Amino acid sequence: MKLDYRATTQIPTGIPELPVEDDAKAENRMHPIAGHPVPGGLAAKRILIVEDEPLISLLLEDMLVDLGCVIAGSALDLAEGEQLARDASFDAAIVDLNLDGQTSHSVAALLDQRGIPYLLATGYGQAIDFTEPAGLLHKPYRASDLRSQLEKILG
Repeated sequence: MKLDYRATTQIPTGIPELPVEDDAKAENRMHPIAGHPVPGGLAAKRILIVEDEPLISLLLEDMLVDLGCVIAGSALDLAEGEQLARDASFDAAIVDLNLDGQTSHSVAALLDQRGIPYLLATGYGQAIDFTEPAGLLHKPYRASDLRSQLEKILG
């Protein structure tokens, strides 16, 4: 007798597409993966992440999904961040100030041109040389900080 030990389980890939809903329906939306209720105004909001530290980026993705958001894209360097800021479709962005030794001014400028709100994530405290972003997210941040800042900019 010959046994076949090859894996037959298929793992779903990609981000589930969520229908666009009006705000009243979104208030009662369930999390698409975990099945629990999601905070009101953030349900199905598409968020771009520009963060050069892979572990921080993954943690941020997890936090956003737990808040009911959809990850519209994730960039690990300045060039990719600029390309996504210019071409991708999303409701808001979270942009790290320092991307591998380079500032993310160019990404912020593209977002400003498109009228897309963003949070500037920084570990530098209050002393930063940057045009006024829609909001600041001070590292290290918690999910509650992320939620309150996103609700503020997406108001």
